[in-house]
Amino acid sequence: PRPPRAPSPAAAGTPAAPPAAAAVPPVPEAIVASLRGMAAGICDGMPKRMGTDTLKKLETLYSILGDGTPPPKRQELLDHLSSLCTALAAGDQGGGDACQRSVAQAAYDLGIEVSWITATSRLVQHVNK
Repeated sequence: PRPPRAPSPAAAGTPAAPPAAAAVPPVPEAIVASLRGMAAGICDGMPKRMGTDTLKKLETLYSILGDGTPPPKRQELLDHLSSLCTALAAGDQGGGDACQRSVAQAAYDLGIEVSWITATSRLVQHVNK
């Protein structure tokens, strides 16, 4: 005979853990799609001018990601942005903050336009608000 199965957490009255956020592939198209999808919702929770400014600054990042720079030169930045997207999707402010610092450092190391860094930082600050 089979031993009795343990009740599921939901049946036992224990709330199930939230599903893990899917990892965002470290490619420009996936990162832009992910950020665009999340940014509008996060920016809705910001004061109006801040939200509008954040979305405007993110357009600079989207432009940079679509500029055709050979991927090996910016793969580290793409990897960090992918991790940032995953943290934001999970609502992980602490993880997002660590990713944000890595994103900023990688951008500065590449010597690219960095006006969008403020926008990604705001997304992390407001992810759960």
